[in-house]
Amino acid sequence: MIAGIAKMKRLRSVLLPAIILGLCFILLINQLHWGKSPTSTSSLADLMRYLGIDEAAGTHELKSSRVPHVSTDTAPDSTKGEKKKSKTDQNPNSFLGDINEMDEAERSSFMGVEQKDLLGVPQKGHVYEVVTVPKAKIGNLVSTNFDTTAITPVKFRIYSHNIKNGGQRELIVGEVPWHDRVKDIAMSIKFNTVENTIITLQESYKFQVLDIMKLLNSYGGANGEKEDEGDKSWAYYGHGRIDGEDLGEFAPIIYNTREWEMLYNDTFWLNDQSPRASYQGWDAKYPRICSYVSLRHRKSQLLMNFFNTHFDHIGVQAKSGSAALIIRAMDVLQKKQSRAGNLWPTFVMGDLNSEPNEEGVKILKEWFTDAVRLTTAENRYGHTKSTVTGFEGEVLENGGQNIDYIFVPKYARGIGSASKCDDVRGSNKFPERADLTVLQYGMLHSKFNGRYMSDHRPIVADLMITKKCADTK
Repeated sequence: MIAGIAKMKRLRSVLLPAIILGLCFILLINQLHWGKSPTSTSSLADLMRYLGIDEAAGTHELKSSRVPHVSTDTAPDSTKGEKKKSKTDQNPNSFLGDINEMDEAERSSFMGVEQKDLLGVPQKGHVYEVVTVPKAKIGNLVSTNFDTTAITPVKFRIYSHNIKNGGQRELIVGEVPWHDRVKDIAMSIKFNTVENTIITLQESYKFQVLDIMKLLNSYGGANGEKEDEGDKSWAYYGHGRIDGEDLGEFAPIIYNTREWEMLYNDTFWLNDQSPRASYQGWDAKYPRICSYVSLRHRKSQLLMNFFNTHFDHIGVQAKSGSAALIIRAMDVLQKKQSRAGNLWPTFVMGDLNSEPNEEGVKILKEWFTDAVRLTTAENRYGHTKSTVTGFEGEVLENGGQNIDYIFVPKYARGIGSASKCDDVRGSNKFPERADLTVLQYGMLHSKFNGRYMSDHRPIVADLMITKKCADTK
């Protein structure tokens, strides 16, 4: 028996080091795999394989068995305002965003305000379960024969703004309460609205969206309508990132129903497990979403797709993965739409929390062009750098940040660039039958009477669709 025990000890002394070495090897291989940059690939298919997306299924589903990450960190989330110590080293700059739990500090400045007045703000101390929202069937949205339906000129504007979320939290230094900011934000939208304007907002709870919609549909709107006359021409699409309905930050898209007809809409989550479920993705701190719509212009009958998103502020890999998922969603949508050969234009707006040279933006630039890059000093208005200010101008003092974008299709052109007048008879693809031109771009002012309406500036792009000269043959 003594000999048997000695034998077991010798066996254990050999097996234990071998097991430890094996585990170390597995961890090393895993680190090397997830340390790869998705931008080292050169095609959408390569990006999808990197992310584990089922390319063959064509349903925007993911193949992943990774354990979901549930955030319970309750530290306020704001790098653009007062710099406070965070409760986690993963969030060194204390960004503000909706989270799974709300602490007392975040609620203190809104004590006495009924929850119904802050619709969409997560309740204090409540942990929200992961939800799954099925994808609506796209179908064949529209079929246009450009040989029988002429392309008529259309001018339209895209206005995009991160309005800074309000709700149950302490105000950061320089920030004024939402009820004092909302009028400036809504009036900026109204004043800068022209015919066929599309508005995209980021970092907004539902109560904030409803406040803005009420002001847009009240007296003094773009068309001079009065709310008491019952005119409600402005509408929006969007859902919250916590429950896919009302809870959490929205990425809403606002449009005028007199000018645009909604044909399709969807919201999906930006993660590496399932875009139909409310998981955080990759190394992200919070769950993030992308909302998009397909709108048909009533007068011209032209269809356009508008995507709106807000990338994570912490996760480097999450930004790259999110960009690839948006491209994948666009690709699926356009393939469905292009059964008639139309290939309608798609635009992507949002706060990407990334400078132009960062990986997530580079991925999008493989398929899109930053609208500002198609303009010159002669058709560019307002500020020339830093879409972020902070509430005391502190971001400007530190050199500024350019993290907000309006992306247009790769085939879009600037004023003065030559149109390709190839003979495209027989083609029904929009890019081969129409020109898309960026007319002008603006980074608007956001400080009035000594206070900032948000810690970001609004950005605006004016565009025009015309028929190609090949159509005149």
